[in-house]
Amino acid sequence: MFLYKKILVLMDCSSVDSVIVEHIKKLAKIHKSQVHFFHVVHVHTLDQQRIAIEETKNCLAKAKSIFKIQRSRIRS
Repeated sequence: MFLYKKILVLMDCSSVDSVIVEHIKKLAKIHKSQVHFFHVVHVHTLDQQRIAIEETKNCLAKAKSIFKIQRSRIRS
């Protein structure tokens, strides 16, 4: 029996994310978990929104690429 079937990872697109992703990568491998990345963006203008969305896409793509090497089941 595996303890964690699904793991939700909240990303803030900071330097801390890489540490968290490495930890979750190990957990997901042990428990054969499905990993979901989640990031909330709060903006006030359309210009801020465009920038935030692009930064978020880059951040999540980087995290996903770490898991693809391991062949984990991931979603963002």
